[in-house]
Amino acid sequence: MVSLEERRKDIIDLVYKLDISPTMYKNAVEKYQSVATYLEENGANADIYPQGSFALGTVVRPYSKDKDCAYDLDFICQLRAKSKADGTKAVKDKVGEILESSGLYGGKLSSCDECFTIEYADTNDIGFTMDIIPAVDEDAQVKNALKEKCTYPDLVETSIAIPKNDEWLTNNPKGYKVWFDSINEPFKTYNRDIRRRALFESARNIYASIEAVPDELERSSLQRVVQILKHHRNVYFSNRTSATKPISAIITTLAAQIAKSAPNHYDVLELLDFVVKELTLYSEHQSLNEAVFKSKYPSKSIIIRNTEGWKIENPANPNDNLADAWNQDINAAKEFFVWISAVTTDLVSSLQENDAKFRTLLESAFGYAFVSKSLPVSKYSQSMPTHFIPEAKKSPWRNPSL
Repeated sequence: MVSLEERRKDIIDLVYKLDISPTMYKNAVEKYQSVATYLEENGANADIYPQGSFALGTVVRPYSKDKDCAYDLDFICQLRAKSKADGTKAVKDKVGEILESSGLYGGKLSSCDECFTIEYADTNDIGFTMDIIPAVDEDAQVKNALKEKCTYPDLVETSIAIPKNDEWLTNNPKGYKVWFDSINEPFKTYNRDIRRRALFESARNIYASIEAVPDELERSSLQRVVQILKHHRNVYFSNRTSATKPISAIITTLAAQIAKSAPNHYDVLELLDFVVKELTLYSEHQSLNEAVFKSKYPSKSIIIRNTEGWKIENPANPNDNLADAWNQDINAAKEFFVWISAVTTDLVSSLQENDAKFRTLLESAFGYAFVSKSLPVSKYSQSMPTHFIPEAKKSPWRNPSL
């Protein structure tokens, strides 16, 4: 039987391969900066910044065999010279007209209700799309109302308004990043020199020194846990097309909220175990009302279920209930907690199984093709997995994309 230490190492090696490579990251940054420069030089007069997984350091590599696979980079184009008073159409048209007039971007530009999308040619069989989301500063009146409701009122000042058809959507990616970074900082600081050295050693052909490695490529144990959960979700729900797949915002928010009470020296698998055990406790909320659940677990409040339904608050926007889909689909919460049980089986309990079962569960967690490419067929078992979950399809843009 392969040792526990080697099993843990194999899981971590697979997790590292989920991340965007330094080459792809450099490519993404160059594309983002190029579009930002074009917008600014052609009259956008905007604050342009990434949001979502690229901003948080939780991006997950797409499936290489998915015909729709692509890295998605979302960024906000926050116009300085316009406000909500100009109307939704004027704000969106301002950004759209600049992009459409470009000989470089106009021909590969598409539009949806909230954003413009630029689709780039594949690099090493992996596609790349960029979502450009027009926005303006949120009104002072709305910000004041948010501050009264928000658990973290200091975050509200960076709130923005995004035009969607004839309506405005409130979002706050800058505030969310500040919140996430504050929780992540102790995990990022712990053993940072060792992690930066390893990152440099793996990318010597790109960076001339450790100091040249971008901070944005560093990954703490918390960021790795979010990546694991996002990838496992993609694999698990890929053949459950009728199920409501949990959005990345839920995964990121819950993992970070739970990690606040975890020791910062926890490695990736220790923190994953800590997070899924906590989420397993919340699964009892399906059968216990809020009063009974609170009496049993007085300190547990990141997932609420009361007479109004399920609620997971976006820490940077109290008007955004991340669990809205759970209230629209009566099976969504159940599917979420069944998935958490699968994470536990595949990546926590599996460490104690025999070799053949361990490999089967690895393939269940990461995908058969991904594991086969990364681990020799002879390791653990030469048998095929007893259950195989095909690769997931690309999910649509969601506000906020985390």
